[in-house]
Amino acid sequence: MNIKYDNFEAHSVCAYNDKGQAVPKDSAHQQFCEQLTEIKEDERDFVFFSVYGHIPDLGLECVGDFDNEIDAEYSCKMLNQALIPEASTQ
Repeated sequence: MNIKYDNFEAHSVCAYNDKGQAVPKDSAHQQFCEQLTEIKEDERDFVFFSVYGHIPDLGLECVGDFDNEIDAEYSCKMLNQALIPEASTQ
């Protein structure tokens, strides 16, 4: 299957254990991850940033995780410029 992304975006994310407590993203106790709309004080040390590719008519797919927002945003910028080469000349 050939996946065609039309946009990339970065989101803050946190991993949680089965009790809903924030845990490190690579923890053996990690059960699920969620995108964050706000970062709570008790989650601050566990937040990371994921880059998602948008697949038309299907939604988002995670394509990479980053320890900081600057690297995630830079990756999005580079990926989006690769999709639309003329964007890099504007």
